[in-house]
Amino acid sequence: DDEGKFSDFKRLIHTLKGESALMGLSDVEKLCHKIEDLLNKVNPGQIVDILLEVKDWLRSTFDAYSGKKPPLLTIEQILEKLVVPDEKSVIKEFKKRTENLEQIEPEIADEEVQEKSSIEGDIDLLTDFVSESNDHLETADQQMLVLETEPKNEDALNSVFRAFHTIKGVAGFLGLKDIGLLAHDAENLLDRVRKGELVLDSDVIDITFEVLDKMKNMISDLGSAIAKGSLPTQDGSLPELIKRINDLVSGNHSNEDVGVSGNLSEKSQEPVKNITESNISGIEVNKITARKQPTSTSLQKSVSSNATVKLKETLKVDAERLDLLVDTIGELVISESMISQSEEIRSIGSANLFKQIARLDKITRDLQDMGTSLRMIPIRATFQKIARLVRDLSKKANKPIEFVMTGEDTELDKTVVDKIGDPLVHMMRNCVDHGIEASPVERREAGKPEIGKINLRAFHSGGNIYIEVEDDGRGLDRDAILAKARERGIIKNGEILTDNEVWNLIFEAGFSTAKEVTEVSGRGVGMDVVRRNIESLRGRVEIRSEKGKGSIFTIILPLTLAIIDGMVIGVGVERYIIPTLSVITSLRPQAEDLSTVLNRGEMLSFQGELIPMFRLSNFFNIEGTENNPTQGIVIVVESDGHRVGLLADTLLGQQQIVIKSLSESVHGILGISGGTIMSDGRVGLILDVDGLVKISKEGSR
Repeated sequence: DDEGKFSDFKRLIHTLKGESALMGLSDVEKLCHKIEDLLNKVNPGQIVDILLEVKDWLRSTFDAYSGKKPPLLTIEQILEKLVVPDEKSVIKEFKKRTENLEQIEPEIADEEVQEKSSIEGDIDLLTDFVSESNDHLETADQQMLVLETEPKNEDALNSVFRAFHTIKGVAGFLGLKDIGLLAHDAENLLDRVRKGELVLDSDVIDITFEVLDKMKNMISDLGSAIAKGSLPTQDGSLPELIKRINDLVSGNHSNEDVGVSGNLSEKSQEPVKNITESNISGIEVNKITARKQPTSTSLQKSVSSNATVKLKETLKVDAERLDLLVDTIGELVISESMISQSEEIRSIGSANLFKQIARLDKITRDLQDMGTSLRMIPIRATFQKIARLVRDLSKKANKPIEFVMTGEDTELDKTVVDKIGDPLVHMMRNCVDHGIEASPVERREAGKPEIGKINLRAFHSGGNIYIEVEDDGRGLDRDAILAKARERGIIKNGEILTDNEVWNLIFEAGFSTAKEVTEVSGRGVGMDVVRRNIESLRGRVEIRSEKGKGSIFTIILPLTLAIIDGMVIGVGVERYIIPTLSVITSLRPQAEDLSTVLNRGEMLSFQGELIPMFRLSNFFNIEGTENNPTQGIVIVVESDGHRVGLLADTLLGQQQIVIKSLSESVHGILGISGGTIMSDGRVGLILDVDGLVKISKEGSR
């Protein structure tokens, strides 16, 4: 008689039906659908025995997929057991029981769906729905890119169809009318394509992309509304979109009907509109393969052949709890290091004790690696969004572009993945708008293929993550950049700069060589944000470019934000850490390599050029340090193409450093980015190489 439990039970069956449909488990989907029909007619208390038998059958079926013994009953036999006992009396009892229970039909057709004005009591359900819907929409987005180049790809088409079908069902159950209606109409459109009643042409593809974008916005609004405790307001533009979908389904459409004027602003990634079939330029999206869904038949074959498949069990964990675990592991690493390096411990001189300490050290390091790996996720989702962006920008600019992405399974810290998206968007906009030539004719005259090419790749190297954006377009114009820099007073007339120094000028705030501002870029408000965001992740950007040949932008990032590889140096009695990502080399200078230049201070001759030498003892006002540079050690570091030598007393070694945030009183000091606790219990400061180089360039302490 518990209405809440009855509602929860129906929801679970409905969710299982949708998920099994998405995975191609037709037997499970068929069974759940039958149970749903039965629950609309009977009280579950009257069929509890058969429901328990169904539960056992489902458990055996899922076990069979991992190579265990299959269920004794076939799907046909279990379906035969799902019958209505004494139907008339049961229905009467069921109606009486649910008299005051709000009923929501999951399969949305022409019926009205009751709206909820509050999400009280449903927050967990809606939160799960938002998360799962975003996953389904990202999958659909990826598969639509595949369909644009492979219209006959049935796996991709079915994947998109199932995504809409699943969202529709759960939205209907939760009373999300607008989302359910839109998903239902999109499902109808794709169903006609699946049946061969409608051609998957540019009109269908464009409006499906538009539906995906609209649903992403609606899901995002729902997520924001959950935090406020009320459902979002209805979308006024939805009826017009649904009408255009229905026109396509019924065949009452033209190119003019589908085209709608719209702008693609820098903050919007709405699909490109107002483009007819006659003026659409081609875009090829390679290496974005369809994820094939297993069919019920193939799964049955694998079971019958006794193939053993190890199914991974997953557990959802709150991100804050995961962060707390990683932080605690970091504290453990520090404590272990302090114990193992303690003079009291070392004075004992027990070989067995040292053996156990070494074992403890290994276990701690393994735990640290494991904790770090828990936050590592593939960059695939970010790359897929970029693929969609390139597709839309290509059509907007009427530039045919082949987009190739590799290394999308490369893993890095979740925080890095979340924050690297915006810089990549800015860089990709510039590639399409400024990098790739304006027309196929211009490319042909330059001796290039008419279709432009952009590569996005990610890979590990030397303990870091590299993300490269490469295009075969115009390349950077050195003369134009220098002229604009002189015009703005960034550099002086006659000042000679290396290529790297010239390329880094584009990261100056407000810098742009564009002759006109477009809807995509040209305002000079992008690349400075790119560098700032990447530096906030303790990374850097490198540029290689050749005029007329193209450019390569390389983003270099640490694997994790919690731990870094650092070079530990001694300055007097203090200890400092320099991130190895910024270190070029270390050396003991000779007297002939040192000189003093008017207005520039002490300089070091390194690889044929003079670079500033920075005495850390002077910067931090440390007494009792080595004044003779030839008796110290110089660590050569680089930032934005500028090299600086940092003079220290000793080089103590390289080790992994657990980063600690600084208090507000010392936060934001130029030249310092954080701190850590050393093995002797003292605090060591992590140097901000970018800040030190900036101070050196300005000629101030």
